[in-house]
Amino acid sequence: MSNLPTLLAPTRSDEAGLQPAVEPPPPVRVDSRTSSLFDFLGAECQDGLSFDERFAGLSAFVDDLILRKHYHYRRVSLDGPGPVLHLQNPYADGVVTAINFASNDYLNLTRHPAVVGAAVDATRRYGVGTGASPAAVGNTDLHQRLEQQLARFSGCEEALVYNSGYGMNCGVLGALLRPRDLAILDSCVHASVMEGCKAAPVRIFDHNDLRSLESILARARNRYVNCLVVVEGVYSMDGDIAPLEGVISLARRYDARVMLDDAHGIGVLGATGRGTAEHLGLLGKVDIVAGTFSKSLGSVGGFVAGSSRMIRYLQMASRPYVFSAAPLASVAASVLAAIEVIESQPELHEQLWANIRHFRSALQGAGFDLGQTESAILPIMVRDDLKVKEMCRLLHDDGIVATAVVFPGVPQKQSRIRFSLNSGLERASLDYAIERITLHGKAMQVI
Repeated sequence: MSNLPTLLAPTRSDEAGLQPAVEPPPPVRVDSRTSSLFDFLGAECQDGLSFDERFAGLSAFVDDLILRKHYHYRRVSLDGPGPVLHLQNPYADGVVTAINFASNDYLNLTRHPAVVGAAVDATRRYGVGTGASPAAVGNTDLHQRLEQQLARFSGCEEALVYNSGYGMNCGVLGALLRPRDLAILDSCVHASVMEGCKAAPVRIFDHNDLRSLESILARARNRYVNCLVVVEGVYSMDGDIAPLEGVISLARRYDARVMLDDAHGIGVLGATGRGTAEHLGLLGKVDIVAGTFSKSLGSVGGFVAGSSRMIRYLQMASRPYVFSAAPLASVAASVLAAIEVIESQPELHEQLWANIRHFRSALQGAGFDLGQTESAILPIMVRDDLKVKEMCRLLHDDGIVATAVVFPGVPQKQSRIRFSLNSGLERASLDYAIERITLHGKAMQVI
């Protein structure tokens, strides 16, 4: 962070430690083209700074992003998710109409009449809140019905619902893992998985590399009370699929268990949209299946499914479950309706895949590197943070919204623009986006 010499030089008074800040630090100018978010949140040089100095540094970084129209965070939607968005213009007065490639609403269910109607009816009957945790009186008959449906849908004995997917991973892993257990994680798992494993030792295996996994399992044998391998069905930054059959086989051989976080697989993969396990012919063969409601199921929240005894254990031991208010009854009702739609209207799944195939084929034909994607997530590999930010600015000006993913969201030299497809995108919108992406890709020498 060579461009922040004054900000990163804390003033020490004596051996007692840092001198308390009396006045806010002077204004600082940061060049966001040569800095990253890591410089202000993860770098060791931040450890010696006062709160005010940290706040000032990050604020200066954001100010410079905004000045260059590279601030692609916290867009303000005026009408919620959908294939077309209406956004507040972040750089001027007015409204921007944009084709939406930044949402995980893969089946476009957030606005499906049956899903919306179920949520409205439940709100009228049960109210806008649950009033308590599920451990008290926050549970309703809707929650119980949803848990039964999720267990069936996942091929497991029972399920448990949480009010967020992040909280679910933290709550499940935090309850299951103790200091004498071992968590074995794919290097690309979600941040919530990493967060949930803080109570136990962790080993990381190379992404989707079965040899790397086996090496860790072999060394761990007989050294830990329990070993839990955690993978995602579809990885959110690359769109590729875990080699689940091999993972399960190795786990059985070395007396470990497998947890599958299928947040981006449910609704997208499998003949009936049940996710990665169904897609690979492994439904009912995974020890622990986890997922979210905020992707294909069109709502917000999370769930875990597994054996009846494990679910009973989590009901008592998972702190985010016990000490958080229960998910809204309207959420439970909407997810129940979403599952019914997925099973009764396969044409949504078919349209999603028609869009994926068309978009992927056109971009690959134009020369873009999409990595190993096999899902509704299509990353254009740019490998240059500044080019990613600038290309997303140009696309925004064209009325196209995609997700800029730069370091530290992905490793250095692995930056990309992430496009998420959904079933509601019309062919004309796809073709317009393909034409503009290709134009900018050539001009910026991405292809």
